Amino acid sequence: MKITICDDMPQDVDRLTFLCRKYAKQNHLEFEIEKVTNPDNLNLENMDLLFLDIEMPEKNGIQIQRERELISGRPLIIFFTNYPAYSMSSHGTNVIGFLPKPVKESLLGDYLDKALVLLQSNKVVGFDREERYNTRQIQYIVMDHGCSKAVLKDGKQSIGIYKSIIEWEQELIPYWFIKISQSCLVNCQYIDKLVAGKVTLKDGTGLTVSRRAFQACKERYLEYLEKMARFA
Repeated sequence: MKITICDDMPQDVDRLTFLCRKYAKQNHLEFEIEKVTNPDNLNLENMDLLFLDIEMPEKNGIQIQRERELISGRPLIIFFTNYPAYSMSSHGTNVIGFLPKPVKESLLGDYLDKALVLLQSNKVVGFDREERYNTRQIQYIVMDHGCSKAVLKDGKQSIGIYKSIIEWEQELIPYWFIKISQSCLVNCQYIDKLVAGKVTLKDGTGLTVSRRAFQACKERYLEYLEKMARFA
């Protein structure tokens, strides 16, 4: 995971860097961390997670977040500051948390857990050079007359391509898709109910779950729910 820590106070940057590296070591992860003390030097491209101080002399952190959100909604942002009152205005589609200073290691760990889950559920996949979708847009992928196609959250369907469910499974299982049969993968994000023989999506769509696949689907879906419940 690529992390940038932006704060005009070098000692706070060093402290947060130390805690992030400690978390990575404890969880057998690799973090690439960039330290920035002047927000004018921020490079917001190719970044997964940004720790952003709200109150800095050069530029307000909330302003930076809102500018970045207009561009792409990324990276994920965690605000941290000495001024808790600012947290009320620190919202946006890419803001996942608020850390008061001094940063508590346990709370930081919870937010890093959340960031990893959110990043893990997000990937861009292509059906041809022009047709590409974020995995969060895809409800399920199904085989149809020898081709696979995606059914999107708005009900629209992608073009069909010659790619097997096994190939899709290898690519998308880490992003919380579950294989409910030999011909269908479902995004856990869109599941409303999973019972023996059937999965019901949030839009009411019903899909058949094979007897052989049900137990593995159930275990994986429960794992997904447990992770999401921590951040509700």
